[in-house]
Amino acid sequence: MFVTIFSISSSAVPLAATSELPAETKSTTEIKPTLIRLEKSVGIEIEERRIQAEQEAAAKAEAERIAAEQEAARIAAEEEAARKAAEEEAARQAAEKKKQEEEAAAAAAAKKASQSSSKQTTTNQQNNTATAPSYNGSIGEQIVSIARSKIGCPYVSPAQGPNKFDCSGFTSWVYRQVGISLSASSGVQAKNAYATGALSKSELQPGDLVFWSNSYGRGKGNFMGIGHVGIYAGNGMVIDASSDHGRVVERALYDSASGSKFEFGARVY
Repeated sequence: MFVTIFSISSSAVPLAATSELPAETKSTTEIKPTLIRLEKSVGIEIEERRIQAEQEAAAKAEAERIAAEQEAARIAAEEEAARKAAEEEAARQAAEKKKQEEEAAAAAAAKKASQSSSKQTTTNQQNNTATAPSYNGSIGEQIVSIARSKIGCPYVSPAQGPNKFDCSGFTSWVYRQVGISLSASSGVQAKNAYATGALSKSELQPGDLVFWSNSYGRGKGNFMGIGHVGIYAGNGMVIDASSDHGRVVERALYDSASGSKFEFGARVY
């Protein structure tokens, strides 16, 4: 019996069969581009997050810098305000001390004069023999004009101007504008002015000084009782830095039996 064996070579396999790749190889080829795109997308997202984080950090740092500058400016402003307040308080205390020293010196001098003088030479209006200077209308009206320019300025003790005053600080500042130097103490002003000659109400002229005494100081024969000073404005009016009104005012010349009493006027120009 004869058996015929057929040999099939690879060349006998149809060409179409070799063009088809296995299913596993085909899937890998399709997935690779997708993975590449995914990697790029992830990389872009990471970079965007990094940039955003940097921007947020920069914005936070800038906000902190601005806040620090504002806080430093606030602290500096508070320190400057405190420094100015301390300087003003020191100046006020120095002025108050100076005024007290002048008043104490005037009181001591008046007391000494009172103790060493006879009743005929005590410093009171009735026994004063000095003659007041002749009235100079030009200077007097100038004094009144300057005084009126400060009406409404606040009363502050012991202020001496230019925009806040106590009574003697006001008269001292006004007279200084016309070249006349007065003490900042009403008692010292009265003592020095009295030496030029005391004036009665009827003798007052615009620009003259006007002095009042407190009730406790009357009849003592010295100037310790002088408690207020102003400037005669004419027509029965005076201009003064009034503690009662809290400001510089122009008002009728007053003479109270129980309160401030008119003592005398004086002309020092």
